Amino acid sequence: TNAGPEAKNGNVNQRLDSNGTEKVLEAGKNAIQEHKNLKKQYKLGSLAGSGGFGSVFSTKDRVNKMRVAVKRVSHDTQKSKLTNWTEIGFLAIAKHPNIVTFYDSWLVKDTKKNIEEVWIVLEFLYGGTLSQAAQSYKFEDRHIAYVAREVLLGLKYLHSLNW
Repeated sequence: TNAGPEAKNGNVNQRLDSNGTEKVLEAGKNAIQEHKNLKKQYKLGSLAGSGGFGSVFSTKDRVNKMRVAVKRVSHDTQKSKLTNWTEIGFLAIAKHPNIVTFYDSWLVKDTKKNIEEVWIVLEFLYGGTLSQAAQSYKFEDRHIAYVAREVLLGLKYLHSLNW
């Protein structure tokens, strides 16, 4: 079962002090679980996006019976590990309606291919990217104002954590 990051990281709505970076890294390291039989829980679907950050798949979580996004990222260099721990720690701590929800993260080792990656399991956001929406629909001033307001509310929340 998915205990969620609250169970792993205690009080997640804490303000970050001067040691904030260390807290984020520690939260990220603690949130990564050892690989289990992920095929039992997750059925990877179609590729939702990819880039320098890794690949994101629309995925069926069979245990929790919901659609999730699985972001697969390389975890084989010190730089990639630091980046992954930071992202996972940030997502595990940040709880706001305008920030994607973090569910789990898994360390996956493929000894045959000699690769190590992390699967970051996130809320699946339907509708595509903002760029895709802007290409498909005519945004009026009220739509732009709404998007800007929601982004700023997320930013205000991050500032309340001293980020």
